Amino acid sequence: MIYRLGSAKEISVDIRLICATNRPLKESVKEGLFREDLFYRINTFELTIPPLRDRAVDIPLLLGFFLKKFGKKYNKSIPHITDNFLNKIMLYEWPGNVRELQNAVERAIILNNGQQLQLSDLFNDGSYSSLDKEEVTNLEELEKLTILRVLKNNNGNVTNSAKEPGIHRNALYRRLEKHGL
Repeated sequence: MIYRLGSAKEISVDIRLICATNRPLKESVKEGLFREDLFYRINTFELTIPPLRDRAVDIPLLLGFFLKKFGKKYNKSIPHITDNFLNKIMLYEWPGNVRELQNAVERAIILNNGQQLQLSDLFNDGSYSSLDKEEVTNLEELEKLTILRVLKNNNGNVTNSAKEPGIHRNALYRRLEKHGL
């Protein structure tokens, strides 16, 4: 029940409240930085979503979604995406998470002329230069790239993805855990 400002009449409402934060609210309550009563009112069900850098396998799906969305919004053709390009952006840390990816794709659609998408289309500040290397020589990164590629090729199916490099499914699960995928 709520009261309209300046009214004494109760109004019945049925709502679902969804809150999001990047701060540890329990610790903030303990430190006196967040109201304890409000915390217990809103903390019925808590979901923790890992940062995008820890969910690199989500990047191709998000990229495709944003390319379609902004292609339609700006009435532009969707640029071609190479596997090499996709592998490179999956290695990027994405400190701004999904919102950073969304803004980068929107900027890319605006700047691109419908040709092949380039790293410079996504990153206008030069932060892509560390990704713009012709080859990966670090074995850990190479293994991670291979895992991401086979998962993408097999639509996330771990059993089929394990067959491609010739390893057992359990070995692929261990490698996924090792790389935080």
